[in-house]
Amino acid sequence: VFTVDEAGTLSRAFSFTGAAGSKRGAHPIAPLAQANDGTFYGLTQYSELKPNLSFNSLGFLYELSEIGAMSTLVDFSENGARSPSSALFLASNGKYYATTKSGGDSNDGALIEFDSATQTTTTIASFAADITGSQPGGPLLSTADGWLYGFTIAGGDGFGTVYRFHISSLQFECLVRFTGPNGIRPGIPFI
Repeated sequence: VFTVDEAGTLSRAFSFTGAAGSKRGAHPIAPLAQANDGTFYGLTQYSELKPNLSFNSLGFLYELSEIGAMSTLVDFSENGARSPSSALFLASNGKYYATTKSGGDSNDGALIEFDSATQTTTTIASFAADITGSQPGGPLLSTADGWLYGFTIAGGDGFGTVYRFHISSLQFECLVRFTGPNGIRPGIPFI
């Protein structure tokens, strides 16, 4: 994680090493989400380096202070949502949302909610390959009426989907199923 000041000077705020300990983790997902108090929240795709030099793909949610002090808030586990695939997004209700490419009821990915007041995450929606798609990715888009929009790179008719989720009603639905002729595996953020 780095900063650039107005003069263009690059400074390192924090480095992930992948090793166990205070600098564990690898592949942080950009961008960081900034709270009103200046605290930053972020996700990593991987937790730590295994003895065989491969990374586990569980990931974790961390907090980074303005001075670069990092602390792990939530470790994702084999039994739940894991392997974050989108950055945290601060919604109008004051909670943060992101997706994971694994976990959920069908192990096709999950939509998670992070409450910074309690420092807990909750799986609020589970992807199902044949219904809402699988392997969600990319940033979420929010609308003023409480909808979060996103895409998956698999599932649906095999080529991904566009979905939406309402943060109040918890309505979760597939809007578009990619079939090949109308597109394949979306990967560019919404505009």
